[in-house]
Amino acid sequence: MADEMFQPHDQRFKAMMGSVLSPLGCLRKQMEYAHERRVTAERQGDGEPAPPRLWILSTGRPRKVLSTYEARVMEGWPVGCWQTRAVDRAHVVVLRELPQTPETLSLRLLARGRAL
Repeated sequence: MADEMFQPHDQRFKAMMGSVLSPLGCLRKQMEYAHERRVTAERQGDGEPAPPRLWILSTGRPRKVLSTYEARVMEGWPVGCWQTRAVDRAHVVVLRELPQTPETLSLRLLARGRAL
């Protein structure tokens, strides 16, 4: 839900709001899910579950998002796979940058156009 009372006046903030802040909703859901899993595990007497990973699929390279969230290329993964700081446990997959192999076809189909 959007906060209607918040009205940024900085033009730079307005320009990056659409792309850079969009992942915040995803990160919030990831944290809520992690909390829910932790509470359930405590109730059932289980050990603490591993925090969930967040995978964000993007058709093009979200440059502002990658720089703002300090994303780095994932070692040992195909081109187009990025990871943010370890604490976030978030990853970005740039669908159009994935190699054109049978293993990546199902993801590339989501991108359409040149990704195929």
